Amino acid sequence: MYDGNEEQFTVPAGFATDLASTPWFAKWLIRGVSEKRDKAACLHDWFYRSTPPGVTRKDADRIFFRAMIEDGANIWRAWLMYRAVRWFGGRAWSG
Repeated sequence: MYDGNEEQFTVPAGFATDLASTPWFAKWLIRGVSEKRDKAACLHDWFYRSTPPGVTRKDADRIFFRAMIEDGANIWRAWLMYRAVRWFGGRAWSG
């Protein structure tokens, strides 16, 4: 469950996620921040695979960023991860 400052979403129990799929050249970006991005990454994967009504890909990416910040991730790392999904996440979007 994501209970953010602005929204609340529940990812169904048993949902399979790969968390933050990161190419080898960007692994340094997420080193040491996994606990601060895992919930956000799971929620983001769920949005991308299930496409809830009214949630666009851009919405999903923005919520991913906001969820990382609300969970205490460093803002510049969260921003870089957000940019990565904006630039490279299109192929994975199921909408």
